[in-house]
Formats: sequence, structure tokens, C-alpha cells
Amino acid sequence: MLPPRIVLAAVDFSESSRTALIFAARLAKHAGARLHVVHAQDPLLARAAYATGADIDAETRTELSAFMQSAAPAGDWSPFHEVAEGSAVDVLCSAADRENADVIVVGAHGMSGVGRALFGSTT
Repeated sequence: MLPPRIVLAAVDFSESSRTALIFAARLAKHAGARLHVVHAQDPLLARAAYATGADIDAETRTELSAFMQSAAPAGDWSPFHEVAEGSAVDVLCSAADRENADVIVVGAHGMSGVGRALFGSTT
């Protein structure tokens, strides 16, 4: 739908996702849309952290809040944000469906050349 009412931004804490978040925030602000920021927590990493007693969800939410503030546009800035466990594809598709997102903004993965040819890219 144009203009978008709900903008979903995916964050993996890379510089590419910071750029995507800035773009998503500006788009949402310009369109008067709600911004929803999501981070997909790797399930294997989460299980390993839980086994050691670490609260990785709380730590990741804190880090996500700080990351969002470092990419904040001028003016009022209070997007909804979440950390969900699962593959990036599953988490983003689920969030987009649940939130009825009109636009999904993602950054390009940091690999290029041989790395991209061997490992591919989620985006």
C-alpha cells in the first residue's frame, strides 16, 4: 500500500543494517507510518547462552535499543522493536505477516566476491 502504514526494518547490527534502519526510519517518518524493528536471534547461539545462564534476550534487546538510537533520525523516535529466535527468513516473514507490514527494509550482507559465491546471502 502506498504510502506505507507499517515499515518493517531488519537489523543484524552490521553497518549495512544501520543504513537500512536509517532509510526505514526516514521512510516511516515521511509517510507517517509506524516503524517496527526486528532482530532474528540465532537459535543455536541462544541455546548455548541459556546453557551458560546468560540472558541473551535481555542483552540483545539492550544492544538493539542502543543500535537504534545510534541510527535515529531527527525528531520523535519511538519505534516498536523486538528480538525473536529463529532463522532470519522465518522471523522476518512472521513479523511482516503479523504486523501487516507494507514495506520490509533490509541491508545487504557484508560478503562479496568468493564469500558470497560460497555462502550466499540471506537478503
